[in-house]
Amino acid sequence: MDQHKQQRDLIKVKEIYRKTITCNDCFTGPQYKIDRGEVGSPQPRWIGKNYLSSVKRICVVAINPGNLGKKSLQTESSELFETKIKDFSKDLNQWDEMMLFIKNDMKNWGKGKYNKFYFELMKLDINDTAFVNMMLCSATDLKGQNNAYSSSSLKNCFSKFTKEIIINLNPKILIFSGSAVTKAMKNFKYDLLKSLPNTIIIDTLHYAHRKGRETAVLEAEKVMNSLKNL
Repeated sequence: MDQHKQQRDLIKVKEIYRKTITCNDCFTGPQYKIDRGEVGSPQPRWIGKNYLSSVKRICVVAINPGNLGKKSLQTESSELFETKIKDFSKDLNQWDEMMLFIKNDMKNWGKGKYNKFYFELMKLDINDTAFVNMMLCSATDLKGQNNAYSSSSLKNCFSKFTKEIIINLNPKILIFSGSAVTKAMKNFKYDLLKSLPNTIIIDTLHYAHRKGRETAVLEAEKVMNSLKNL
């Protein structure tokens, strides 16, 4: 991929993320049955600085954002991230600042399980990898107690924004992380692959699965072996 096209594709991704800021669909329609999480804006995800020029362009697709920061600092971290997102929405040049926040905070996600599963066990190179959520907003159930999403919210967000983000990321390899992603993407992946006919999909576990360390290690090895053979 030539350097000019890489820059154009990244600008398109930034513009899509900026466009998401005004979206409130999933928190106004009665069919969605969810409320916003602590971060009140749609959330961009990590794109490594070398991703678009990397040989394999690996993009991990997760379900939706969870909590940020260390447990004792989640509210503070959420407020800081929202500030970074809003600064970016006003000025695309703030992208690097927002990415730096994400890079520094990822080690806290899922009490460290996010970082451990993708970077330590699976050995993905942080600079060569991109991440995206099917649903860009964090959300809770109507009681405000648990992370939540619905088939309607996944469909709405993916159709409106996420599909276009993935297409412009132009991955050679998509890793669907978690059974919820694999199940939900059954409804969308064939249409997505019409725009990405050479992209290969690998299914794996959610980083916070409850199947134990041994299963995590075996799953990571399975993904690494798949990547080696591509």
